[in-house]
Amino acid sequence: MPDTEYPGRRQYPRQKVFTFCRVVWSSPQASYQVPAMTLDVSPKGLAVLLRNPAQPIWMEATVHILKDLELRVMPVHKQPWVHRVAGTKVGFNVKQIISGERQWEAMCNGAGDAHSVVPQG
Repeated sequence: MPDTEYPGRRQYPRQKVFTFCRVVWSSPQASYQVPAMTLDVSPKGLAVLLRNPAQPIWMEATVHILKDLELRVMPVHKQPWVHRVAGTKVGFNVKQIISGERQWEAMCNGAGDAHSVVPQG
């Protein structure tokens, strides 16, 4: 029986990837650009740490990772993050890879140590 047939197993396992990113979204009142850090990635989603979210993100957003990687995402959950750095962990479904498809695949497959940085408190 393949791993995907076991209950509770992910079809696309997460990779722990810590790198700086920027989350951009707009509401009817304003536009926001918030610095963040990726926590984990998979081909279908990612989780980011927002240290001080200006507004709740419950709409489509764009995540910019490194120079060339840009994803259109939709939030699916959020929870308080109280590990080394306080903030909010937001989980996103990836709707579209706007640019940087090769970089995204490499990150999701665990290739390339250049994507990892140690989060500072």
